[in-house]
Amino acid sequence: MLADIASDGRPELPERRQAEVDAEFGGLEGFLLELQVRWYRAFDARLDALLEAWPSDLPAALDELWLDLSDTMPTARFMLDAHLHHAALAPLHARHQLMLHAATGVYRKPDDWPRLATTPSHVGTTTSSVTSATRSQRLIQPCRWISAF
Repeated sequence: MLADIASDGRPELPERRQAEVDAEFGGLEGFLLELQVRWYRAFDARLDALLEAWPSDLPAALDELWLDLSDTMPTARFMLDAHLHHAALAPLHARHQLMLHAATGVYRKPDDWPRLATTPSHVGTTTSSVTSATRSQRLIQPCRWISAF
């Protein structure tokens, strides 16, 4: 499914696969929930490793972790950013905010994380204030995320 979304270049379910998504996930809502669960599971696994080192600038390190995971799961991040305020995603966002705050002391709302733009013409840019030269080299380039999946 993510390969089709990437090849279509739009953050929506391909019409030709709608019946399959309905059968497997119960529709867009279920599909987005599955993506979100996978995203946070991968994030949390990486967070454990990050917290073992406890960097001096934890908020910046969390942004880097988020953006590195975006490089690894670009189409999932593209879809989740495009549907960031979908009502079905709110409960897990809220639970993850509480977990992150308890583990790190950092509180982040969904809008506070670096996000990929939600239009194909702007993929490769983020809404992040992270501006390091290293970070800019890891931005997802306009066609890279499409060919990656």
